Amino acid sequence: MPPPCFCWGTVMAFSQIQLMPGPSTIRPTIQATAGALVNYIITVKNADGHVVDLTPYVVAYSESNPPGGPCPIRTLPITKGILFTIRTHRNQFPAEYQMPVQPYGDPKNGEVEIVLKPCTFDNPGLYLAELSLITDAKIQQLYNFYIEAAPTLAWSTDRDPITIEEVRLWARDNSAADNYLLDEVEYKDTEIVAAIRRAVDMWNSTPPVMTAYTYNPSTFPYRSQWLDVTIGFLMNIASLNYLRNGLPSQAGGVSIDDKLSKYQPYAQEAKMRIQEFKDWMKMIKPQLNADQAWGRLGTWRMP
Repeated sequence: MPPPCFCWGTVMAFSQIQLMPGPSTIRPTIQATAGALVNYIITVKNADGHVVDLTPYVVAYSESNPPGGPCPIRTLPITKGILFTIRTHRNQFPAEYQMPVQPYGDPKNGEVEIVLKPCTFDNPGLYLAELSLITDAKIQQLYNFYIEAAPTLAWSTDRDPITIEEVRLWARDNSAADNYLLDEVEYKDTEIVAAIRRAVDMWNSTPPVMTAYTYNPSTFPYRSQWLDVTIGFLMNIASLNYLRNGLPSQAGGVSIDDKLSKYQPYAQEAKMRIQEFKDWMKMIKPQLNADQAWGRLGTWRMP
């Protein structure tokens, strides 16, 4: 009897998502699992909601498509087609993953097929993603979104970033049933992603800035503090929303102020959590800086 074979990527999950351009559109989040094979059919639309005809971006596999671009110091990888790019952060070079992709079925349907393979991501974490529609070596349309590559016990790694699901658990925001007054989740995925990334940005930009202890949303090691301050940033987002949309009303002798009444406690909790994170950084970063300096001293040859 032959031994059992454990093969990654033998099962393909299928999902659909829609993308629209423009700063007024909240970028969606594609959720994947590190080490898994996932197939996405992405429908790209104009700002008015109509699907984009992808015919001008169809490239035959046999067609020559050399790198090119309008700038002498920065060039696009292709001169025509649809380019899919993933980066951990904007100034990462080279990209985590970059590959020309093809329309799915009839190009006039505006659908693009993207396959996230087991080895697409070096590590689990939150990634910036982008679809670029390119002709004449210029980007004609651009679609931004996030990708969460969640960790799994089956895929061994020394990275254990917090996840959207974990943040929702501790924020008690897993489903609409958790919020019977709102009848929906309080935080959108994109807000959770932004809050997770903001915590890492705050760490990296707070003095002392140390290259050896500069992290990204895949490598930040302090999970407990990371989770607490992420919820703080989310509560700060919510408090501003409650302040902006608060409108006291009165009917039948009953005063209703469901928005403004939430602003103050949310703002106070957010401020407390963020300040605790700042205080913790003031304690831990000088220690790391000192350890780094003394560690170098120990390698010197003394006279």
